[in-house]
Amino acid sequence: GVVWGVYPTAGNANSMVVHGALVAYDATRVLIGGRLRELFHSDDKPADDMGNFAKYSTPIVANGKVYVGTFSNKVVQYGL
Repeated sequence: GVVWGVYPTAGNANSMVVHGALVAYDATRVLIGGRLRELFHSDDKPADDMGNFAKYSTPIVANGKVYVGTFSNKVVQYGL
């Protein structure tokens, strides 16, 4: 399985609009120290940049793609 999540990367998302990131972790293997192996991070490549973090915007997985709503006036799509 894969665990998907979004989080603010800087600043306080409760009081202002800040940059965010989408991450994916391998839920089938736990590494030393109880961490999960990271499969994807949207900040790794400039083309994958998610934009501004939107609180309570849950990543949606459908048809091999992941969709995330943002405060950058767009829904970001990742996948094949």
